[in-house]
Amino acid sequence: MPRVTTPLTDKKIKGLKPQGKIYTEFDGGGLYIEVHPNGGKYWRLKYTFEGKAKKKSLKTYPIVSLADARIARDKAKGAIARGENPFPVKKEEKPTTISSDEWDTIFTQYKKLKVKQRSLPRDKRVANQKRIDTSSNKIFNEFTTFKQWTKWYFYEQYETKRQDAEKKSDVKNGLSDAHLQRTENGWDNDVLPFIGDKVMSDITTADIVKIVKILSDRDAKESAKKVYGSINRLFSLVITHYSDHVMNNPCQIKLSDIIGKTSYTSYPKITDEKELRKLFAAIDMHDKPVNNERGGNVSVMRALQLISYTAVRPANAREAEWSEFTLTGKSPQWVISAEKMKTNEALIIPLAPQVIKMLKGWKKEAVSNRVLPGTTGDKSTISPASMVQALRRMNERYNYSETTIVAHSFRGIFSTIAHESGEFNHDVIEKQLSHTVGSVVSQSYNEAKHMNKRRELMCWWADKIDGIKNG
Repeated sequence: MPRVTTPLTDKKIKGLKPQGKIYTEFDGGGLYIEVHPNGGKYWRLKYTFEGKAKKKSLKTYPIVSLADARIARDKAKGAIARGENPFPVKKEEKPTTISSDEWDTIFTQYKKLKVKQRSLPRDKRVANQKRIDTSSNKIFNEFTTFKQWTKWYFYEQYETKRQDAEKKSDVKNGLSDAHLQRTENGWDNDVLPFIGDKVMSDITTADIVKIVKILSDRDAKESAKKVYGSINRLFSLVITHYSDHVMNNPCQIKLSDIIGKTSYTSYPKITDEKELRKLFAAIDMHDKPVNNERGGNVSVMRALQLISYTAVRPANAREAEWSEFTLTGKSPQWVISAEKMKTNEALIIPLAPQVIKMLKGWKKEAVSNRVLPGTTGDKSTISPASMVQALRRMNERYNYSETTIVAHSFRGIFSTIAHESGEFNHDVIEKQLSHTVGSVVSQSYNEAKHMNKRRELMCWWADKIDGIKNG
């Protein structure tokens, strides 16, 4: 007995809530609505024409109402009954395959037209928009490859960041530069070699599972999670803006079903003062020769010293620039811009007198804007792994602890000792670590309210380190 479909109502559609994956609700006659995890509700129509099963996007609800979607369905059924294509592609709009070089050329033109649109007077925007649409139709269609869509994705993300900057709002919608760079690197190495040349409709869940399993099998589960999330985000964004060309997101399987549940462990840390004394001494001697072995890299040593005193994330230390520091005046500080922060919010680090003295000494030797230049040029940075490798070598040389820490461990050391001291409010410590505390409104309030306390905290911490060093 055929299944009886209960027609949709506006009340029911409005009440459809997003879930962890796309789900559908049918209205009948091939018409149904897809509810996406982002909350979007997309009309789809299944139909058969010339013996082939097809699917057509009818835009989104409520832009297209239930009544209008049914009218479109009925018109399509009437056309099919007459032997006509219900959704003919106009000749001038019919997409064709183009070379990758031609695609890049048109995409560059598309971006220039989009930039131009922002500064045009209102009476000239219509004509320019038509040129944008013409370029868009040529490069964004069913023949567009995953690799090409990634270029559009990054363009859209940087556009969002630009809009955030123009609004000067505390609420940031764009992703941080560090996040985007990590995504791009992950795609270049682990995604594009497998699906980069495929059109989106040809990418299957099996493709995604293969990519994730390869990462998981090499013990890179955290990378697997991030790659899976970024692919899912790309598909969702493309479907939102170009649902006529891309309708299905292959990331419709739970990540835990592919790689299993992830057990989270905190970074290793040491808080025993005797062990910390050995650790800080090992850091300060890192550039000195030991047992006929040459000394370690000076920038790596300084990076560990900077992290020790400031508790910043290792990436922020590696990318530090002199233009970010104010070393004189009543409020010496280090300001890391939102673009460099994992949280996409600027961070102020009040500088203790010991840190100012240390930085001033380094600055006398500076030959570029980089505080910690790498070995391949004044503008290069030390590698992400260099600090971890240095800490491992230090423990082999000086046996500072049974636990070999990593660069990120200094944040945990700072947090644990500061909290256990009982001298500082939890919110003050968490804010200085750039952890989210409270709502957007309370965060703004706390930024001003806690700055004096944060300065007191960082001076206390510098004194604490010196006290540990001196025994």
